[in-house]
Amino acid sequence: MESQARGGALEGATRAFERLLSYANDVGLFAEEIDPETGSALGNFPQAFTHIGLINAALTLAERRQEGAPLIRKPSLPTGTAKEDSA
Repeated sequence: MESQARGGALEGATRAFERLLSYANDVGLFAEEIDPETGSALGNFPQAFTHIGLINAALTLAERRQEGAPLIRKPSLPTGTAKEDSA
């Protein structure tokens, strides 16, 4: 989903994201894997890495929907840093 969104295929990425959300349990948690035939939760539960991927995909979709939004935000340097002083 995230690479689809970064590649500009927002509709496909959104459909995949929404389909993935349907696999959450009653409190919105995901397992490590999903059985492709039954949709059952498999493996460790709840799985942190699955949730991190979901959050990253949601953030990327949100960024790509905003016109002109950067994909990667560069942190600003605090004032008075050595880099600013040498400029």
